[in-house]
Amino acid sequence: MPWDSFLGKINSDEEAYKYGIQAKHQLERACALNADVFTTVSQITGLESETILNRFPDVLLPNGLDMSQFPSIEQISIKHKLQRDKIREFCFWYFYPYYEIDLDNTLFYFTIGRYELKNKGIDTFVRSLGQLNKKLKQEKSKKSVVAFFWIPGPIQNIKRDLIESREIYTDIKDQLQSIEEDIEGNLIKALISGSKIDKADIFENEEDTLAEIKNKILKFKKQGNPPVCSHNLTNPNDAILQMFEQEWLFNTKEDKVKVIFYPIYLNGADGILNLTSDEAIQGSHFGVFPSIYEPWGYTPLESAAFGVGAVTTDFAGFGRFCWEYIKGKKLPGVFLLERMGKDEKETVGSLTKILNDFLKLSTNQRVENKIQARNIANMADWEVLIKNYIIAHNKACE
Repeated sequence: MPWDSFLGKINSDEEAYKYGIQAKHQLERACALNADVFTTVSQITGLESETILNRFPDVLLPNGLDMSQFPSIEQISIKHKLQRDKIREFCFWYFYPYYEIDLDNTLFYFTIGRYELKNKGIDTFVRSLGQLNKKLKQEKSKKSVVAFFWIPGPIQNIKRDLIESREIYTDIKDQLQSIEEDIEGNLIKALISGSKIDKADIFENEEDTLAEIKNKILKFKKQGNPPVCSHNLTNPNDAILQMFEQEWLFNTKEDKVKVIFYPIYLNGADGILNLTSDEAIQGSHFGVFPSIYEPWGYTPLESAAFGVGAVTTDFAGFGRFCWEYIKGKKLPGVFLLERMGKDEKETVGSLTKILNDFLKLSTNQRVENKIQARNIANMADWEVLIKNYIIAHNKACE
């Protein structure tokens, strides 16, 4: 049952007895009704409280960030390029053993958080990616998407083929870097002298060097499709992998939407991507958080603080917080997916449109959207939100 319909029909006392939590429920209601000042984190939790505890909050106390701890607007583009290039390098050895992808025309979408398929809207995200993939293929679009699911789950180990691809790629890269100065010197010498440039002028011991690199490249190449998951999972019937299959997201060469389920915590030293969660967000283009329930929702706010566009919903406290500011704007920084009163089909269609519209933005428009995202995050700086706490304190004193 949708959250808004559920609130309209629930009998909180009956439900509390049904689940054996009547004592806790009655204590919470008594606390709410007898508090000098009753507060909640968002309008969403306020509506819940009104239905379940019989009191709407006197003051809303939204969650905030210390924006001084985040990159400045001047630093955002630099950090994005730095981390984006690391993700591109990861995608290079992830996909190129199987086929070539145009990374210059590829945007990185992501979702990150707990493994809550329905609550966090992961299921909606996957369905929307399936629709987007079909649409982009029909349009023969030059743009493509790599969608990351940074969602921890039970794993066994990193897929062996990925480890092998990474090692061969690193080996080739190291070999080229070791002779980089020689190649550069040979090229400069040939250019200045005006002599014709051939392979022998670039590579010393040409035949041996090229033969060695070619052998490594042959080992690098693989048959089939890139994996949709970076690790072997303990559950072979994992729900996210099943949804990929249902939506025909197989990472084939023809697919315009590629998916990577990355089921571990991003700590900067995981053995393959080697980025922290903050770095991964900074290197991406768009965060997708289509939650069906979220008392606040820090992740889209954090994405905005890094200057990364995101989508949240009107079921999320943060979505309600910035609704008036972003409503109707083409480049709002944070996009709002309206889920209230909508069924899953309508929601998937709306999210697909948002994902497609963002993909079609020019580089300049994406930069403008970064600025707007940062402006929204500034609205949730603790220096701004502290006033709500002062109001609540003064009300209690009165």
